[in-house]
Amino acid sequence: MNSPGQRPPNILLLLPDQWRRDWTGLPDGVGIDTPNIVRLADRGSRFTNAFCPSPLCAPARACLASGLEYHRTGVRSNAQNYPIELPTFYARLRDAGYSVLGCGKFDLHKPEYTWGPDGSHLLGEWGFTGGIDSEGKIDGIAAWNRSTPGPYLSYLSRRGVVQAYVDDMELRRGANSLATHLSPLDDQDYGDNWVTRNALELLSEADQSRPWFLQVNFPGPHGPFDVTPKMNEWCRDTRMPDAVACDHDSTAVQRTRRAYSAMCRNIDERIGDLTKWLESTHQLDNTVVIFSSDHGEMLGDHDRWGKNRALTPSLGVPLVMAGPGIPTGQTVTRAVSNLDITATILSAADLPVPAGIDSVSLLEARGRLRTFDPTARPITAALEEGKNSWRCALDDDYKLVVHAEGTTELFAYRDDVHEMENLVAARPEVVARLERALPPSVESPSGHRPTE
Repeated sequence: MNSPGQRPPNILLLLPDQWRRDWTGLPDGVGIDTPNIVRLADRGSRFTNAFCPSPLCAPARACLASGLEYHRTGVRSNAQNYPIELPTFYARLRDAGYSVLGCGKFDLHKPEYTWGPDGSHLLGEWGFTGGIDSEGKIDGIAAWNRSTPGPYLSYLSRRGVVQAYVDDMELRRGANSLATHLSPLDDQDYGDNWVTRNALELLSEADQSRPWFLQVNFPGPHGPFDVTPKMNEWCRDTRMPDAVACDHDSTAVQRTRRAYSAMCRNIDERIGDLTKWLESTHQLDNTVVIFSSDHGEMLGDHDRWGKNRALTPSLGVPLVMAGPGIPTGQTVTRAVSNLDITATILSAADLPVPAGIDSVSLLEARGRLRTFDPTARPITAALEEGKNSWRCALDDDYKLVVHAEGTTELFAYRDDVHEMENLVAARPEVVARLERALPPSVESPSGHRPTE
């Protein structure tokens, strides 16, 4: 995609945790204040109908790292590690001469709580040349209680505020998981802000004679819904959209949705900090910037919180990109998967996309997006966790979900945006078509992984 002799672009991947698709200030969003994401969309392309391959942290991130669909990664839940022998696109970038950097919550090797105080962890094995792999909110508390703190809790310990943070997180567990009381941390020590400072330090120390890739894994807006006093002021009096089909107390739902919105706005400000650094170092014009998330957040819709569901608040993700080779001012309304970020990054770096992966570049050529046809390649997703297991296939208009316990659902999710009416009986021809596109179970013989 680049001219002969032209230096490949830098690539900045912004990947917050649990950011649902509609929670932005973009035209199709709920209207919260995210000016930096809006500016990114204005100078690039946005995808209004993007989904993730699995709405759970470790599986979704394993799909991204490998470019493989859920059933091929070997990571079916948060209880499995990313197979160390499984290739990553990070290693391909490194082998092509990129400085491959990352910080924040990777969630590729979480069950053992072995981040270590410096966060070097397994970054080298995954293909990184530098970075800090840090713990998530609840994982961090578990590691602290096992006397194996990760880099963020180690930082808070040096700051003298770790016990206040641990005590606060313990209060927000279980039945109190929706608590919205203020965090004991100030803005300097807040997790997303700490990750951003690490990102800026990595960029400042990067070898500027080489192109760089940086993945910033913000721990928010994943719950618990802890916000600082400053963040609380942003949305304190804002009326948020009510949750759909929700029996929870509406006042409590509003408080939680305001806190979630404040977390999103804070990350947007941190994206602004990174953009300003790129501008000040004259690198913005040669940097591809991609914003997405591993999965969404139910936020009380259908009486559910968190993710794990095949419903759009959980399965849908934001997807915005800008930079060299990305068309300006384009909006794609057709269904896409953010699994395709993997191949898109390789394509932007002018590297071949391996034949054995499932990810397909969103770029057809420099300055031109791929022609999207979900009828030719339906979007698939799955999550297999015992009785809550399900598999899904969708196109531009319909979503089919087959649950392991026997229930099948078909939603015309474009028109029935809250997915309230099951059309299985009314549209058998659509059911039959999408059934043929369903991904195999992880127990299927076809659910294999490539070794190279």
